[in-house]
Amino acid sequence: MMTVTIDDAQVMAALEKLRARVQNTKPALTDIGEELVSRILEASSARRRRMARSGHRSSKRPSLAVRAGSG
Repeated sequence: MMTVTIDDAQVMAALEKLRARVQNTKPALTDIGEELVSRILEASSARRRRMARSGHRSSKRPSLAVRAGSG
């Protein structure tokens, strides 16, 4: 790990502005992330509901009835 010490006032001011901008974007980025998670969860839930209504099994293993009839 490396430590850098900066004494230049202009550089320090620029870094402070950058820090402030990053802090200002956090709420917006948090909102975007929460919206994405919400949409993904809703899409997943809707997909499961559609599969359940259509009788589609989520398991890749054959059902017992198919397995018993195939042997």
